[in-house]
Parts: sequence; structure tokens; C-alpha cells
Amino acid sequence: YVCEVSDESSFKHWLSRARSMASTDSATSSANRASYLLNDLLQRHDWITLDELAGILFVSRASVSNDLKRITPMLEHYGLSLEKRPRYGIRVSGSEMSRRLCLAGIVVRDIAAGNEEPDAFERRLEPLMNSLSETVDRALADEKFPINSFSYQNLLVHLGIALMRIQDEKYVPMDAVLPSDVAGTREYEVARNIAVSLEKNHGYQLPSCEVAYIAIHLAGKRVLDVGENPASERVAISDETFEVVSRMLDVVWQSFRFDFRSDVELRMNLARHIMPLSVRLTYNLHMDNPLLQDIKSRYPLAYSMATDASVVLADEYGAMPSEAERGYIALAFALALERQNAACKGL
Repeated sequence: YVCEVSDESSFKHWLSRARSMASTDSATSSANRASYLLNDLLQRHDWITLDELAGILFVSRASVSNDLKRITPMLEHYGLSLEKRPRYGIRVSGSEMSRRLCLAGIVVRDIAAGNEEPDAFERRLEPLMNSLSETVDRALADEKFPINSFSYQNLLVHLGIALMRIQDEKYVPMDAVLPSDVAGTREYEVARNIAVSLEKNHGYQLPSCEVAYIAIHLAGKRVLDVGENPASERVAISDETFEVVSRMLDVVWQSFRFDFRSDVELRMNLARHIMPLSVRLTYNLHMDNPLLQDIKSRYPLAYSMATDASVVLADEYGAMPSEAERGYIALAFALALERQNAACKGL
């Protein structure tokens, strides 16, 4: 066979694109295959055999088996597991909410890493996120509900994935997120505004459990802003939250003999951070912390205090805060330590 080129410019363009696609093909490396397998298995609910996956990726069954070991920790991080059954194959086992959180975690990680070669799932998600941004912007502005840029990007990812799953008729079960959990909160009102806008502008009709799902993500988006004036905080802090803070400060006093129990500013900073953190711990939502390593190296004492104090949060909300979450708590203790040092030098 001979290929006769009639349009040299088009041929060169096609050849360049083909080479680019080959360089990012899912079968070219174990890491790429693992990423493909993770996305594939999260989006399917039926069984698939290793031989079928090997055929899709043009690799051996042994390669697929090794690649699956790479994705197991990621699945476990979100409360998911890889279920295996003879003659049936494998599938991901876990809740719909955990699947969405894991998919969102993959996308957010790729965005943070500056990945310029999105996979098929992300190529499907990107235009949906772009079309949603104006609707979400307007809803947040109407409700005067400010969130930082990272949380905004995260919200768009979760919302886009939720709509993709709804298109595939995969809904969050009613018993997973109850509207009563967030009814009457400011976040639920914002979520309803977003839902109404989505139906008006895009034709999506969201059931009440999906509106509650959006509200929970909004409630979990607030992060500690150490430069913000506590008096301007719009979130009402409950008495239960202040009680949790008191127990945390008692632990720090008992373990480190640093007495922050009368530090009002630290109490406010911790309380403002624990309000959304309690939502994240309750619903297994994850918050990244790009400053974690800097915090651990620059403020080792504050990080140790945050780790010990976090035992109180684990007892209260049923989950130990991650290292990333403890890093944010450590910032509050670091500021408190600096204030104490400044006060001592001034004496």
C-alpha cells in the first residue's frame, strides 16, 4: 500500500496530532494506565474482567493486575474498595457520594499539577464546567456568598461531576444526604438558588437530595483565613463548636503546658475553621493544603499541638482530620504562639 498525500499541510497537522496522541496514550506507562483504570472503574457499576481491561489497553493481564495495585490506596482514601469475584471480574464497591468525591479528587489533583493533557473524562467535564461558571457566579453574587478561588474551582468540579452522574441516572441516595441536615442554613438557600438557575438556564432538574449535596459542599468550602476580621464573619458559630474548641485548648494545655484558654482570638479562629471542617469530617469531604510541608517544617510545635487537639475532633465528628486539615489548624496555633512571644518580649 502507498499513501499519496494530496494536502501536505493537512497531512503534517494530522501526523503531529497522531504523535501527540501516541505520547499520551493510556497504555504508554503504568501511571497513565492506572489513571485510566481509576476513571473507568469509578464510572461503571457492572463487572469487567482483567482480560477485557487488558484488551482495551493492549497490555498483558499481569500489567493490569499490577496497575490495579496503584489505584487501591486512592480508592481506600475515599472509602471505596475493589471488589473481585471469580468469573465475573472486578468492580468498585462504595457509595455514589464516595465515587463523586474520588472523581473530583482526581480532577482537582490534575488541575493543581497543571496537567495539560486531560483524559477523556476531564475532556467531557471541562465544557460542562465552563457552561456552569456563569450560572454559579450569578447565584453566589445574588446571595452575597463569597468563597476563595480554590474553593470556587473545587465547587465547579463537584457540581460538574454531579450533573454528569445525574445524566447517567446516578443519584445521591436520599439516606446519604438528607435535606433536613442543611435545611434553614444559608448554604442551602444558595444551593437552591443554584438549582433554580440550573433548571432555568440548562434544563437540569435536581431532586432535593442533590440540592442538599450542593449545600454540603458549600458548607465545607470555608477555610481559615488568618487575615480576616472575626467580627466580619457571616457564619453563626454554635455553642457546640465553642465547646469543642474549649476541649481542644484543654488538650493543648495538658500535653504542652501552653495555656491558650483565655486567648479569644485563637478561640474565634479555631471556631470559624471548625464550622466547615465539621461538615467535611462528617461527610468525608477532602481539603487539600498546598502549604502543608512548609507548615510542618516552619511550625513543628504548632503542628504537634494541632495533631493532639485533633483527637477531640475525631471523638466529636467520627473522623480524624487529615494532615492537610491539621495544617490549617496549626496555622491558628502558630499565630497564637507568635502573639505570646511578642507579649513576652514587650514585658
